[in-house]
Amino acid sequence: MGYYLKEAEFDEVEAMFDLGYALYHGEGITQDYPSAVMWFKRAANKQYPKAEYNLAFCYMNGQGVPCNYDKALRLLISSAKHGFDQAQLTLSEYYEHGVLVEQDLEESKRWKKM
Repeated sequence: MGYYLKEAEFDEVEAMFDLGYALYHGEGITQDYPSAVMWFKRAANKQYPKAEYNLAFCYMNGQGVPCNYDKALRLLISSAKHGFDQAQLTLSEYYEHGVLVEQDLEESKRWKKM
């Protein structure tokens, strides 16, 4: 954890994400959603798609931040547009089933093709 913290403090975006991920899941450290969100936000502000994706779920589930579906959707779309395949697949499923968005099978297909 010391390595991640040191690297994250030196503005290393992947270390910021890794630190947030460890805090979110309690891997090697006590689980701490608010601190995880802080590190996810720092990495997401640098357009790191994995951080945007994880932060979206924090907003969807109200973990470490108040529940906010609009922010969750914006972050999920941003992650997908930045090329994160898991976000693209998630958006495809959400459009297929009408989760966070109105059901739109064409939009679902578009995201699935990416």
